[in-house]
Amino acid sequence: MARSNLRRALSLAILIVLAPLATAAGEGFYYEATTIDQSEKGKERSRMLVRGWVDGGGAKIEFVDQKGTMFGEGTYLLTENGGETLYLVNPKEKAYSKWDMEEMFATMGALLESTGPLLDLEFSNASSQKLGEEDGGGLLGYPTRRYKWQSAYDMRMSIMGMKRQYHIDMLQDFWVTDRLNDEGFKVWLRPDRMKTGSKQFDELLTSDLGRINGFPLKSVTHTTMTT
Repeated sequence: MARSNLRRALSLAILIVLAPLATAAGEGFYYEATTIDQSEKGKERSRMLVRGWVDGGGAKIEFVDQKGTMFGEGTYLLTENGGETLYLVNPKEKAYSKWDMEEMFATMGALLESTGPLLDLEFSNASSQKLGEEDGGGLLGYPTRRYKWQSAYDMRMSIMGMKRQYHIDMLQDFWVTDRLNDEGFKVWLRPDRMKTGSKQFDELLTSDLGRINGFPLKSVTHTTMTT
């Protein structure tokens, strides 16, 4: 079988984080987070800048600068209970809807099944292990722990009878602080909301951040895909 490698780096960092925010109920927090997806050669494929306001279990996540993502500029997520219920608001269209990742993935899975022999997608051999934990030093004025994880899975795709197999390896680093306990911080990149319907793949998605106690101030993921 022919082999080709495609590597990409996904980096997430809070650029401006936890500026005190006066609210009617007390003190809240404001932060900005940038996610960049780029190839091994440095070519940028997608970019996302969000602004977040957090106060207890309440949070607003606004999508500001977007490239190659599903969110329209100016739309935002809103919650009052730490992300248990989320609403996606589009102020330009004066519309809102409940935003449920599990329901979205379930719908995608149903669409895949409805295509029958035209499109088939399967995940298998998912694995995840913690490689290490150490002092991450100070970041943005907060002490951190640095966690290292290694994950992998196989993906089989069949389109109109043409089959393709992929093996994906991921090396992840998280710099996490336990000083941010407001439930609203769980809204963005909340792992337990990522459900696809595939038990192995769902466990892979939720295993990493789900086992880390705290809020990730920075993360870097290196992905290698072999076909």
